[in-house]
Amino acid sequence: MDIEILYSSDADVAISIKGINAGIKDLQIRGTIRVVFKPLMNVMPLFGGLNVFFLNSPVIDFNLTSLANALDIPGLSEMLRTIVQEQVSAIMVLPNRISVALANNVDANRLRYPIPKGVLRIYMLGANDLIKADFGVLKKSKSDPYAVIRIGAQKFKTKVEANTVTPNWNEAFEAIIDEKSGQFMDIEVFDEDPGSKDDDLGNVSLELEPVSKKGMIDSWLPLEDVKKGMVHIKLVWLNLCNDILELDRSLRQIDGDTEYSESLSSCLLMVCVDAAKCLSKSKKSLSEPNPYVELTVGQKKERTTVKLSSTDPKWEENFRFLVHDPHFQEIYYVVYDKITGKSLGEGSVPLKNLLSATNMTMDRKFDLKGGEATTNSRLLLQLTLRVLSNQLNPTWQEPEDLFLPEDKIPKAPEATSTASSKAEDTEIDVNSIESGVDPIKSVEETPTMAAGENRLSTDVDDMAPPSPTSELRQRRSLTPSLSSSGDHGRGRIQLTIRYSTKRQQLVVVVHKCINLLPCDGDNLADPYVRMYLLPDKTSANKRKTPVVKNSLNPVFDETFEFPVAPGELATRTLDISVKHNKSMFSSDRQIIGVVFIKLYNLDVFKALTEWFDLQPEDFGEKMSIGLPLNTFYTAAPALLALDGLPLNAQSGMGRRYGFLPFQGH
Repeated sequence: MDIEILYSSDADVAISIKGINAGIKDLQIRGTIRVVFKPLMNVMPLFGGLNVFFLNSPVIDFNLTSLANALDIPGLSEMLRTIVQEQVSAIMVLPNRISVALANNVDANRLRYPIPKGVLRIYMLGANDLIKADFGVLKKSKSDPYAVIRIGAQKFKTKVEANTVTPNWNEAFEAIIDEKSGQFMDIEVFDEDPGSKDDDLGNVSLELEPVSKKGMIDSWLPLEDVKKGMVHIKLVWLNLCNDILELDRSLRQIDGDTEYSESLSSCLLMVCVDAAKCLSKSKKSLSEPNPYVELTVGQKKERTTVKLSSTDPKWEENFRFLVHDPHFQEIYYVVYDKITGKSLGEGSVPLKNLLSATNMTMDRKFDLKGGEATTNSRLLLQLTLRVLSNQLNPTWQEPEDLFLPEDKIPKAPEATSTASSKAEDTEIDVNSIESGVDPIKSVEETPTMAAGENRLSTDVDDMAPPSPTSELRQRRSLTPSLSSSGDHGRGRIQLTIRYSTKRQQLVVVVHKCINLLPCDGDNLADPYVRMYLLPDKTSANKRKTPVVKNSLNPVFDETFEFPVAPGELATRTLDISVKHNKSMFSSDRQIIGVVFIKLYNLDVFKALTEWFDLQPEDFGEKMSIGLPLNTFYTAAPALLALDGLPLNAQSGMGRRYGFLPFQGH
């Protein structure tokens, strides 16, 4: 939600330093604030966190009072406004934000420091036909132009081209982008006038979302608020990925761009400084230190806040570095004591180690050596490396998960009733079939609902109060063990299935697969997902994801729709196959696994997000001989489908366990 604000205050701020009074009044702030409610949940308060930030720097205006107004020398007021603007930007202009976690199962660190959307490479090439701001008797009228680029709180400045109206800056900058929608890049061109305020030669604003969709823009843009003038700019959008093959391509592109190669980056390094353990005390006074951490990558340095009087400080602060070549660069970390200025320990990590780490991420304790470090001094860091790729639609871009792992969520006390009494007294919900739940195990082993399982995935037009019959289904975790390959060893697929009653469309979101069966000589696969809504197997009813190269854990995040009337759902079946994209003459396995999902018990008011085990291809054929439902639905071994037994069977067994009529195809 974007909110346009205009704040006009009658506050009068006064300061006094050694008898000298000064202050400001008539403070005004104008800008756009974005409020983000995420992640969504299906329990109150319906969202687990809140983010508030300015997309772009707000306009701040005020008047000076007392001595500050009387001594308003040229440049003083502008300098004060710049300082105030920078302080506001450091608090809540992107990438800075105010974050509030509203649920105990939400990762507050990820909520405050989400993964960026990408990196914008900016080539500020030059300008033409600028206005002449400098007038002289003995020299021609010219300007000394330079450009300032602002994206949120990030600011870049070109060199000054003296005595020209057609400057050729030919400089490259890279900006980390946290939000594409609604984010603008502001370009201002000035004429440098030493000793006085620089003259404005024009400005232009450019929205970033179209750039991210096109991938690259190279254009002359007319300057606004002036009579004439244009700037030449080239923008390249770079996505973030964890594919090592993309790194080689990125490095080749940088090496080929010889004019700018030294200033370009191939990777983004994200560092979370979590905490330190067993820091040393002062040897003289035995007082606890006031520690902070300084990080260095290349020429860029970042430092954490200072923690007062602690040998086990906890920071939970994130920093980001653009990396030229991770094969040859390192991150250096030093813990300092603010009081003494001495080092409490230091170390370094070669970034090439991240290339072979799982998901290009290292999360562990690193030794502190040298300085005043003890043998037990440690620094807990999380290092995440992402490759910058110019592919427009990377299928390997992982979705963001803001929920904490289950082992870090406070658990509610377990019920005291015995498993046998629960098995006898609990009705089994037939809707648990579509979520892949073993009803008996869910009742016996999961007496309480974990907070991390209350996730919601649905459209606003299809939301409705949760039905009582969905209670058992909600007890199942949406995140399987990463080591699970399913009951058949072929992997698992995560889907979201829902029905839009308003549009009469069955919506299927293919999220990801894990631990797929290798299909080629490299023990990898090039997987994609193919779907039909049976019984229609025509080409018009076929849906297919893009191919993900060389991955056994592909991420698709593709959404598909099938037109179907509500009354026809009971006769429809989703036919889902995960396939390997093999060449024409290859002997590789093509079908990795299949899943068939009948829709006769689909709750049209709920969105189902669930993991399904992939089965061998011939399991679909076995349906024609009337095998039980647990062959058809993975992870529902307690329910049997008896041919001809109605859903509302009056027998005790049928009413208790929800036997369903068999429907082959």
